[in-house]
Amino acid sequence: LSGYDLAKKIRTINQQVTIVFVTNSQDFAIQGYQLNIFRYITKPFCDQQIFEVLDITHKQLQLSEGHNVVVTTKGQQIVIPHHEILYIESHEHNLKIYTTSRTEFIQIRLKIGEMMTLLNSDLFTQTHRGFIANVMYIRKLRRKHLYLADNTMIPIGEKYLEKVRSSFSKYYLGREY
Repeated sequence: LSGYDLAKKIRTINQQVTIVFVTNSQDFAIQGYQLNIFRYITKPFCDQQIFEVLDITHKQLQLSEGHNVVVTTKGQQIVIPHHEILYIESHEHNLKIYTTSRTEFIQIRLKIGEMMTLLNSDLFTQTHRGFIANVMYIRKLRRKHLYLADNTMIPIGEKYLEKVRSSFSKYYLGREY
C-alpha cells in the first residue's frame, strides 16, 4: 500500500486529519492536493520543517476545539460545534447552516453579520454578502469561488477576496497572505 493509497483511505474516514508526506519524490503532489495533503517534505529534511508543520497543526487544533455556537430554531436551542460547520448561506432573511454531522441544514432567523460575531473569526470567513465558510474545510481557492471538502462551490465576492486569502493563508500556512 503506497502512502498515496493510504491517504485516500484515511480521507474516506476523516476529512480533517492532517496528512504530511515525507518523501524522496513529489510525483503525487498534484493528486495529493485533491486529498488535502497538508505538506510535502522532501528528503533530506531538517528538524525546522517538522517543527513548522507541528506548530501550524497545533494552532489549527486549538482553533477548532471547544468552540460552539448556540442557535434557536423551531423553538429549540441547538449547540453546534464550530468544527462541524461547513458553511452558512443567507437566504431570504434566514441563515442555512450546513454541517458535517447532519444531512439537512439548520435554518435560523439571523442576519449574516450577527452570525459572524458569534463565530471564531480565525476559523470562519465571510466570502460573499450571502456566505460564510469554515476555513478548515476550504480545499481549493480561486479568484471568484472556493471549493470545500465536500466539493461544494462557494462564491467569493470581490470585496471579500483579500480577507478570504488572508484567512486561508493564516490557517494553512501559519502566516498572513
